[in-house]
Amino acid sequence: MDREPLEGIDYYIENGLLVFTAQYLRDRGYCCTSGCRHCPYGYERFDPAEIPDDSRQKKTASANRPQARRKYVTTETLGNRRN
Repeated sequence: MDREPLEGIDYYIENGLLVFTAQYLRDRGYCCTSGCRHCPYGYERFDPAEIPDDSRQKKTASANRPQARRKYVTTETLGNRRN
């Protein structure tokens, strides 16, 4: 866009936050992946609060299992392996 957004046309203020209109977001030409309320591109932000309680408990139980240690590869460790 070649101009500054105009309040009341391109955005409005709600609870101290800028809320862009669908027309402004469409004219901008790309999705910012921020989960804008009026996103014309269909992007929806993931909200963990929307997960049912029973599935959250399953994930928590599996998260408590011991996990294998991960080895981090650096350029130094790669250099040592070549020798």
